[in-house]
Amino acid sequence: MVYLILTFVIKVISFDFLLPTLNSTCMTDFVAFNLDSHDITYIIISECYTKIPNYKQLISAYNLKAICYVSSSNFFIHKDGHNITRCGQWLTVTGPSQKSFHCMVVGSAVMFYQNQNIEKNGETVVEVPNNLFLFGTGQLKHVRDSLYQATVSVGDYLAYIKPSLVILNMTQHEAIVQVFNLNKPVEMIGMNYISYIKRKDDTFTLKRPLNSSEIKIISLDFEKVVMPTILEKVGFIATATTSFQHFNMTKCKFIASPLLYSEKHQITNPMLLWYFYRVNYRFQSELLDFIKPVIITRENDKEVMLTMIYGSAFLMSQDFRQLKCKLEVNFTIEIIDIKLMLIANVETAKNSDGFVIVRKNMTYTYKQTNDTVYILIAMDKSCKEFSNGIEIGYKSTPGDVLKLKDTYFDIGEDVQKIEQSD
Repeated sequence: MVYLILTFVIKVISFDFLLPTLNSTCMTDFVAFNLDSHDITYIIISECYTKIPNYKQLISAYNLKAICYVSSSNFFIHKDGHNITRCGQWLTVTGPSQKSFHCMVVGSAVMFYQNQNIEKNGETVVEVPNNLFLFGTGQLKHVRDSLYQATVSVGDYLAYIKPSLVILNMTQHEAIVQVFNLNKPVEMIGMNYISYIKRKDDTFTLKRPLNSSEIKIISLDFEKVVMPTILEKVGFIATATTSFQHFNMTKCKFIASPLLYSEKHQITNPMLLWYFYRVNYRFQSELLDFIKPVIITRENDKEVMLTMIYGSAFLMSQDFRQLKCKLEVNFTIEIIDIKLMLIANVETAKNSDGFVIVRKNMTYTYKQTNDTVYILIAMDKSCKEFSNGIEIGYKSTPGDVLKLKDTYFDIGEDVQKIEQSD
C-alpha cells in the first residue's frame, strides 16, 4: 500500500508540470477540525458513498486516507434551483504551518468543540482525520490538536484515476446509479438528450433501457465525460477512459486575521477570536470582557500584563510586520517588557507545559498623549517559530484603569499581494 501511494504521488507531481494553470479562490476564514481529537465530537449527517459495496476499497480518496467532511450548511452547491452535493469535490487546505493537503468531501457532519455546537454559529468548517490535520500544525507539541484557522480552496486531484459509474439498484423502468473517483463534482448525467439531475443523496435515477453509447457525466461547468458500455446489472461498474480537465491550481497561503480588537468592528466567528487576559506578577490570569476589555489594577498587583491570545498558533513574525495598539488610560503608563508567546491551551497556560516564551524584549515604541497611548510592536523577521500570544507588561498602581480601544497587525508584503490578488 505504501509503495502504491508513493508511486501515485510521484506521478501526480510529474503530471502537474503538464497541466494548464488555474487561479485558486482562497477562502481564508475556514476552521479545520481534527476528527480524532478528544476535544471534538461529531454527528455524521450524510455519507456520500456508503450505498456502494466495498466503497472504502473502490474509492481512491479512502485508499489515500484523504477524506474530509464539511458542515451541513455548506454541503450543497446551490445552482439553478437545484442543490448539488459536494460529494467528490477536492479541497486544498492550508494551515498555520503554510503546508497544504488535499482531501475529498465524503459527507457532512455537525461538529462539537468541548460540547459547543459549532454548526449553530454558521462557521465555515472542514473536518479531517488526524493524519491530514497534522500537516497544518507542523506537528508541534504546543499547537493544540483540535482546531486551527485554515485557508481552503477548491482543489484538483486524482490525475491518473478516471471516473467510475456503479449501478446500485434497478426496477423494471429505472436504474439508480452513482459516480465516484471524480476530480470535480458531477451535476447531471445526460442520456438520449435528457439531463438527469443529481439527487440529494448523490445518486441518479435513469430511465431504462440504458443507452450506453449516449451516457455522459456532466460537471457543474458543463464539461462532459463519456462513459463506456454499461451492463444493466446491479453492482456493475463502468470506468471512463478519460476524466474532466485537470488544472495545476495556484497555491493559497494561510492568512490569520489582522484584526485583534476594534470598538467599531466585532469579530463574529467565535472560533477565530483573540482572547484578552489580565495577568498579575503572580501569573494569576483573568479573562477580560470581549466587547469592552478593561484592566483595573488591584492591591498588591505591582506589575500587570495585558495578554492577547489567539486560538491557533501560526507564523506570526513572518506574516505580519508590526502590531499596533491603541489604549486609553487614567495614569502615566510605563511599559516594562513585551513578549511573544506560544500557548497551546488557555486552560493550561498557568502550568509550565502550557506556554513557551518565544521572544523576550520585543522591539517596541510607545507614545502617550493625555489619556491615549499608542504602541508599535515590531515583528522579528528572524523568528520562524509558531506563536499565538503577545504579552505587554507595565507598571501601575491600585485604581489605574487601562482600556483596549483598537489593536491590529500591519500585514507583510507577501500577505498583502495575496489579499490584493483575491
